[in-house]
Amino acid sequence: LRDSLAFLSLVLLTVALFTITLFLFGSFTAQREDLAHHWSDLGAQAIQANRPEDAIVDLHTALSYAPGKPEYELLLAEALGEAGRTEESYTYFMGLWETEPGSGPINLQLARIAAKRGQRQAAIDSYRASINGTWEGDGVMRRADVRLELARYLIAQGQLEVARMELIIAGGNVPDTPGFDLTLGNLLEQAGDRADASRFYRKALAEKLRDPAALEAMGRLAYR
Repeated sequence: LRDSLAFLSLVLLTVALFTITLFLFGSFTAQREDLAHHWSDLGAQAIQANRPEDAIVDLHTALSYAPGKPEYELLLAEALGEAGRTEESYTYFMGLWETEPGSGPINLQLARIAAKRGQRQAAIDSYRASINGTWEGDGVMRRADVRLELARYLIAQGQLEVARMELIIAGGNVPDTPGFDLTLGNLLEQAGDRADASRFYRKALAEKLRDPAALEAMGRLAYR
């Protein structure tokens, strides 16, 4: 009986210690997650406030509490790029791209880095991979915005006909809004396509009668 009681006491003590340890571990894990989230929020706010160096410190701290978390690594890569630390940013983005090659946001950032490096074809390929990639939220508008960014890059590179085709595609994929049609018209004008530029300016006017910006654009185009 004495041995049985001793054994039972040991079993109960072991169970109690296991429960306490499990509770403490869960509490510690939850605290680490809260701290990681807190520091990542500070990093995101610093990026929005144009303080990339502060964001880098905050996001490194977040990753010390949640190592390898893709969301935090993506923010850190963006902050490094904003701070002019292009090679470090590229390394992070490539690591993320290897795990998610179809990501629209990651391919967009790689396109921008390639453009800064003067790697024209790599930039164009990454822009197109971003357009065809996956996006959270309003994917239609996000892809259209990337296509406009690609068109601006192509215009800057003197590839006007390719830019014009990208703009026409963008115009056919997005619901008509005066602001978007004005932007398309302006870019088509820069690409040397005055006929389509005029068409989109007129669409903007039809959607918002006597809009000063659309009237000014039409007047400028007629003057030229």
